Amino acid sequence: LEEAEHALLEALRLAGFSSPTWNNLGILYGRQGKYRDAAAAYQRALEFDTGNSGALMNLGLLHLKAREYAKCAEVFCRAVRKYPQKETLLFNAGNAAAEIMKDGRAFEAIQILRELVVAKPKGLNYWHNLALALWHIKDKEGAASCFKQVIEIDPAEDFAWLSLAKLAAEQ
Repeated sequence: LEEAEHALLEALRLAGFSSPTWNNLGILYGRQGKYRDAAAAYQRALEFDTGNSGALMNLGLLHLKAREYAKCAEVFCRAVRKYPQKETLLFNAGNAAAEIMKDGRAFEAIQILRELVVAKPKGLNYWHNLALALWHIKDKEGAASCFKQVIEIDPAEDFAWLSLAKLAAEQ
């Protein structure tokens, strides 16, 4: 990794305005556990190319790895709004929301999932996860609405039907 770092720093010395090189340096620093340096490198990549969706996604993943969930949610929400057609970004945003939920941080997960269902209105997993996150914070009406959306997309979706029945029984 030291050789890679040296090569990237040398490339930046020669052409410090290279957004992809800054992004790669961020990836390297992230792997080394240098989260502050990685975040700074991703920010530099974005300064030189505001359209670098990879750097934005990597910054979100870095915040996830550092368990900085509010920052992670903010970055992924911005990224999904800006690049709703980038499948890799949407996939990673969905995974980030799921990881955040596993850690019991429903509000940050809900922020990301709400952006995802706007970007992918037929995304069953996003609707499912949003419903579960809303149910987790006791927003039963919101959860029911999301499960109904799942059923509208796929009427054969048994889990959504079962969840709606459980929600009705709880009220």
